[in-house]
Amino acid sequence: MCFAKVHSAAIKDLRARMHQAVDRYCDEMENEESGCGQVMSGLAELEDDCKESYLDTMEAHYQEHHPELTPLLEKERDGLRCRGNRSPVPDVEDPATEEPGESFCDKS
Repeated sequence: MCFAKVHSAAIKDLRARMHQAVDRYCDEMENEESGCGQVMSGLAELEDDCKESYLDTMEAHYQEHHPELTPLLEKERDGLRCRGNRSPVPDVEDPATEEPGESFCDKS
């Protein structure tokens, strides 16, 4: 198998951290009258918390089992953060340049 097996204690810690992040998000949404902007920022924060929890778990695993790779971890971690922060849909067109009433199909 090409993937490293992470010990169950690390998985339990990861699960607990992710549950805490979800609980924080749900509490924020219950305690506020959430507008679209608040929901979206809350979801972005939840996503960041989950990513950081996962990256921390993997970093701890590699530092324990593959210390020779430790210098490479921070560079890779930054790369994963950048990749994770990109929009899933690339901005192909600038909405400001679109004429009112003109659809995507009309431009073809």
